Amino acid sequence: MLKIGVTGTGSLVGQAIIKCIKKSDFYNDAFIIGFDYVPETVGSYWVDENIILPDITRKTITYKVAVDALVKHLNDKGINILFIGIDFDLPMYAQYKEEIERQTKTIIVVNHSNLIEIADDKYKTYQFLKDNNLHYPQTYFPENVPADFLFPAIIKPCTGASSIGVSIVDNVEQAKEKSKILNKPIVQELIGTAEDEYTCGVVFLNNNLIDSIVLKRKLKKGDTFKAIHKSDFPQSIYDYINELTNILKPNGVCNFQLRMDKNGLPKLFEINARHSGTTYFRCLFNYNEIEMILNHYYPLPNYVKPIKSYGMAMRFFEEKIVETF
Repeated sequence: MLKIGVTGTGSLVGQAIIKCIKKSDFYNDAFIIGFDYVPETVGSYWVDENIILPDITRKTITYKVAVDALVKHLNDKGINILFIGIDFDLPMYAQYKEEIERQTKTIIVVNHSNLIEIADDKYKTYQFLKDNNLHYPQTYFPENVPADFLFPAIIKPCTGASSIGVSIVDNVEQAKEKSKILNKPIVQELIGTAEDEYTCGVVFLNNNLIDSIVLKRKLKKGDTFKAIHKSDFPQSIYDYINELTNILKPNGVCNFQLRMDKNGLPKLFEINARHSGTTYFRCLFNYNEIEMILNHYYPLPNYVKPIKSYGMAMRFFEEKIVETF
């Protein structure tokens, strides 16, 4: 019996991880233990047991307090491996990964702190691309936009998710006006169109790229609601993300969001140093990153990785009764 922990049973990502486990070859011999900071999340009804941790969003709860509680649960439950399903948890788990693994027998699947820092700050993402001679969107702070910069452009906060605070500006005056209501904003080249946008996933373990996938996506309110997987996407995208991955060297997974520019060059505009909101979309195309990671650490006899399929998948809301009285 493999005991698998998943944090964030209330998050879209945590729930996607749980669904991937249930769709994997490991599910029949797995016991899933969920973690969250609040009770009665949807995902808590999908796991075999759900545990409430001290809430690190409260100022009185330090990382150390939360980690000490987690270590006790990992040891008490004998959890073999832990997946992280909440983005704001990542710095804590990256910082304490070695200590947690030293005090328990649990593998913590989390990226290193340097990668998380690059991913969490979009200006640092731009600097990383530029420093490594990779295609990048021109990016400036509003006060430093050069006279020859081409508008329209994107303005957005350096940190953030789900397109919150992202808008299009037509000139530097608009950019400066918008910047007054944003936290540490950047002005960035507007790359291609919404039809040119891709979300890409990689699995990378022990300095080896295990697999990668490229999906074209459509957004609704900042989240992917439609994902398309085709066999004829430009090879340049795969070459680009593979080069990115081999430089960044994730521990587990990484998600890259990019667009093709007018010259057909892929340009990254965001890194998610974690499982992404499209994790289960990928699984539907036989790219189960959770299964790949589990099989890396706990190899199944005669395991054959499924051949990726092609098509279009859509996300929709669904209601279910989780308890009866």
